[in-house]
Amino acid sequence: MRKVVSALRMFVALTAVLLGGTAIIIFSYTPLRVGRYSLAFWTFHYAVRFILFVLNVRLSSFGREKARQTRGFVIANHVSYLDIFVLAGIAPARFVAKDEISRWPVIGRIARAIGCVFVQRRNKESRRNARLALATAEWDPPIVIFAEGGRGPGTELLPFRYGAFEVAVEQEQPLLPGAIVYDPLPVAIWQRGEPLMQAVWRLAGAPGGVQASVYWLDQIVPQAGSDAVQLSLATHNALATLLAEKQYRRQPGKQELAGAGNQRPEQLLSGN
Repeated sequence: MRKVVSALRMFVALTAVLLGGTAIIIFSYTPLRVGRYSLAFWTFHYAVRFILFVLNVRLSSFGREKARQTRGFVIANHVSYLDIFVLAGIAPARFVAKDEISRWPVIGRIARAIGCVFVQRRNKESRRNARLALATAEWDPPIVIFAEGGRGPGTELLPFRYGAFEVAVEQEQPLLPGAIVYDPLPVAIWQRGEPLMQAVWRLAGAPGGVQASVYWLDQIVPQAGSDAVQLSLATHNALATLLAEKQYRRQPGKQELAGAGNQRPEQLLSGN
């Protein structure tokens, strides 16, 4: 019976991706707006919320208004394919993504339709072009940056790359850090080398589903001339501290996070 339910969930979710994606692509060619955002962004937002519901992912956002009101950058940890759905399900957003995603069927077209920025991580020229694209982009809806540069293991926060922080300082654009927490993590995580459909099938078959929670820290507004490296390290430490409390301590074989100490995130960000 569980396999039947899993198959049904996956079928409905994939159908929603195809139908919702088609609507997003069509609406991206229209100037229609609802409030601050285009119709394409609102379609994306509600489509991913429906997909999360179908896959039995319950969504919570602590400090939700911070996400709904922010412009500029959102900085978040990255452990799962679900991260994009979770963040976009809280508020309209677009993403910095690796270049190969732009060539994926359906998903690539959707990503281009909502204005994602693509980067070839091993190509310096592409990274320079991506930085230029970020510097000249519209800041509303915000651009989500997974500053680790890839998916982490779920037991620690990988070091951040500095590029987005340098752009934020140069353009004096705000940064909103958010910690994505899954319970249980083993059901939601996308392991390196694991086929995507296998990861989705595991989620679809989980009897109790998954609780996805996002804990938002206070928005940071950097000043021109600020040290982007120090800003990156402070943001990393703040998120690592929060994740150590909310996620890592639940996991077997967790690693202690160097530099996080016992300070609270607001103390780390303020330098106190």
